[in-house]
Amino acid sequence: MQVIVILGIAATAALRAQAEEMTPSTAPSTAPSTAPVTSLFDAHTVVEWVDGANRMYAMPFERAGVASDASVDTTSDTTSDMASATMWQFSFPMAEEAARELSSRGGGALLAEARQRCSAWCSPAVHALLAATRANDVTGYPIYDRLSPYERAVSSAAAAAPVPPDGAPYRAPPAYLGAPYRAPTPGGAPPASTASVASLPTAMQVIVIL
Repeated sequence: MQVIVILGIAATAALRAQAEEMTPSTAPSTAPSTAPVTSLFDAHTVVEWVDGANRMYAMPFERAGVASDASVDTTSDTTSDMASATMWQFSFPMAEEAARELSSRGGGALLAEARQRCSAWCSPAVHALLAATRANDVTGYPIYDRLSPYERAVSSAAAAAPVPPDGAPYRAPPAYLGAPYRAPTPGGAPPASTASVASLPTAMQVIVIL
């Protein structure tokens, strides 16, 4: 698809600390408060930023069994469980080979790329989110849009079907029915796939009727 997606997780405690650090204690009363920033990471809010080419999406993420206010050292290279955290997804256009090369360089390079592309963004929440993320908690890869095994089988069967003689009624190949009610790749491949699976019984009935 000529698109790369970078995924990261930031501990909420560290994220809020970053937001506080970005507002000097001597700031005038007219300066923007950090409250709007921290309120975006309240374990209930889903937020998205788009500049026309780059897309940042963030949502609450938790790991069970650990205290929700556990602090995390963002300078450490040791990955530890984060009970209360924010997951983010950053996607933008990039040629497949370049995306594969960037992915091969690891979390540090991917995080640096995300920070560089967002460096001119005016939202302090994005800067706090990326600053609170450790390289060990980042991964990324190019996005592919491929046919499912079922779709490949249907396509192969349609290609191998005999051509009807002139004058015979035309029968169009069966449509693949579904209702993907959430964002498509790279934002919501699982929901789209679920909708496709749910449509399979209907599609099979159409094939039987034809």
